Amino acid sequence: MTERPTISVIIPVYNGERFLAEAIQSVLDQTLPPDEIIVVDDGSTDATAQIVHDLAETAFVSIRYHYQTKRGPSAARNTGIQLAQGNILAFQDADDLWIPRKLQRQLKLLYAEPPADIVIGLTQQFADATYSANRELPPLLPEPYADYHLQNKLIRAQLFSVVGLLDEALTYGEDVDWMVRAIQAGAVLRAHPEVVVYYRRHARNLTNQIGWPERHVISALRRALARRH
Repeated sequence: MTERPTISVIIPVYNGERFLAEAIQSVLDQTLPPDEIIVVDDGSTDATAQIVHDLAETAFVSIRYHYQTKRGPSAARNTGIQLAQGNILAFQDADDLWIPRKLQRQLKLLYAEPPADIVIGLTQQFADATYSANRELPPLLPEPYADYHLQNKLIRAQLFSVVGLLDEALTYGEDVDWMVRAIQAGAVLRAHPEVVVYYRRHARNLTNQIGWPERHVISALRRALARRH
């Protein structure tokens, strides 16, 4: 390695008191701890701030808390990207869990030859009890899968200077849009067949709408084609 990797983990949250402590703890439990955790509170009105402050008092990793008026998940992630001091970025959601080896495994692959800009692992869904009882939501996917979202990735921070930030005009699918732009910009991707994030399904997931992934992948591809003309 020609540089010392420094890792910033960005966690956007809005009223996340129910799961937030578990999500942060799964970052603190990494076999390769990050250099900092940045929690961007997007206008929460619950106990989110207190949960972060309580964890920050005892954590061996710097936990930085930033509050902003509600602007949506894209804006919250963008704030985290702009605040981050690390040269490697990882993203965690306030209701998901990482496996303990995520950062260690993915950092090694990021610096393998040839070096990559983005490393992509697998996602495994799991059900919260309230989700399992709600029959109106789509069924869980039983097998791990490679997904568009940012939680299963490790990304070089400099890539955001090339590709740009997430599109804050998009309420959904901003991660799909950004990945398409990154590929168009020539980003080097490396995938590996290991689960790195457990995606919690519950009644408040933004992705509960049937057909959500397909619609936003198609929308992102249409925007990509428009940029080429």
